[in-house]
Amino acid sequence: MRTTLVSLARSAWKGPYFTAFPNLAEALQTNTAIRTSARACTILPNFVGLKLLVHNGKEYIPVNITAQMVGHKLGEFSPTRKRFSYKFSLCFSFLLPSMIFQIFATQRASKNR
Repeated sequence: MRTTLVSLARSAWKGPYFTAFPNLAEALQTNTAIRTSARACTILPNFVGLKLLVHNGKEYIPVNITAQMVGHKLGEFSPTRKRFSYKFSLCFSFLLPSMIFQIFATQRASKNR
């Protein structure tokens, strides 16, 4: 198996990959969003200020292009996976209300003495 060093980026002599958006000038003037599924498209300096709707495989994610995004790919700004978050297990979700009640009951009992 071959190891990859950093990433298999595009060769410098080939230049950036971008798709031609036919209504680019019109979208800049009217401030409308352009729908695209070209996630591999490199963001160019003339895209700054543009609103794009980038497809993540399920839906279109709105992306506002800024100067810091130039040189990156469109796909970097529309995640394809949901964020992971831990959830309470069923065991703890049933025990939690009774534990809270016991804590408040003992505090009330100690105040009354």
